[in-house]
Amino acid sequence: MDYDEDNVLAGCIMKLPPRQRHIIILKYQHGYELKEIAKMLGITYTNALAIEQRAKKKLKALCEEAELI
Repeated sequence: MDYDEDNVLAGCIMKLPPRQRHIIILKYQHGYELKEIAKMLGITYTNALAIEQRAKKKLKALCEEAELI
């Protein structure tokens, strides 16, 4: 992901832990389905889903902290 320091959302995404960040980028920037992502990362679909849910929760908190939402 290209990181533009003026892009607040990208900055929040970059603050996520690496595995959470990878799943968010693969799903929302590259358009992969969660089942495909799980296979790429060598984890179960259930684990990928849990990581995605934690990532979205953390991303929401980061965006609120940055006054983006």
